Amino acid sequence: MSTQQVTPRAAADPSVGGIPAYGTLIQVQSSTSPEAYTTIEGVGDITGPTNAMAEVDVTSHSTGIPIKQTIPGLIDLGDIAFPCYWIPGSPTQVASSNYGLEYLFFNRIVTKWQLVAPDPTHYTRQFKGFVKTLGEDYKVAGVMTRNVAVRITSPFVTVPAPMTLTPPQNLTVPNAGAPTNTFAVAAGGSAAPWTAVASDPWITITTPTAPQQGDGNVTYAVAAGTAGTPRSGSIAITGLGLTFNITQMAT
Repeated sequence: MSTQQVTPRAAADPSVGGIPAYGTLIQVQSSTSPEAYTTIEGVGDITGPTNAMAEVDVTSHSTGIPIKQTIPGLIDLGDIAFPCYWIPGSPTQVASSNYGLEYLFFNRIVTKWQLVAPDPTHYTRQFKGFVKTLGEDYKVAGVMTRNVAVRITSPFVTVPAPMTLTPPQNLTVPNAGAPTNTFAVAAGGSAAPWTAVASDPWITITTPTAPQQGDGNVTYAVAAGTAGTPRSGSIAITGLGLTFNITQMAT
């Protein structure tokens, strides 16, 4: 009996196989001055936007052929729909918060929203819209759920990602090392816990030493290198999908 050789599969390449959708955020404007956005809690599968183009029939007697002639009409931007676990005390869901889903629905408010993708750049788009439907669901073998649809009333606008590192994500340090450095982590409204993880032993994380939520700072040290030998490493901010790259010079 012959044994078939199985070649191990390579790691997934997002540019070929797609990007996992887990971690996508829907955020609602929670402040106008300064402008700020808060992530809606407990969001499940997101459907949309469902853009559609209307057709205008321009068929006339003079076309000479019995085929309907159409041209593009008005663009319908459609909805973004999602279920979310109903958390009665959440500011993003209650009627007592001026950016809660109930408040926005019953007061017929058009406001700004953000859709934040989980790709490495956290591709972010803003749009205006209103809460079109706000349903409720109480399954015996389930949890309290709100079924929400947001009607889009303006084109999407690409904006800078709310999840960022400051200074920018690339740093060059001398061969002698860097005993203390700090960069700021902006979580962009995400409640996901995050940790700072060094790629190599010559990069030491001083703080934080435990998982964090929200905005924070990372303090780290870079050990002295070997003269004439450059090297590269990184600090991954797990949970937010951010990476801080470090290059150490040869001299």
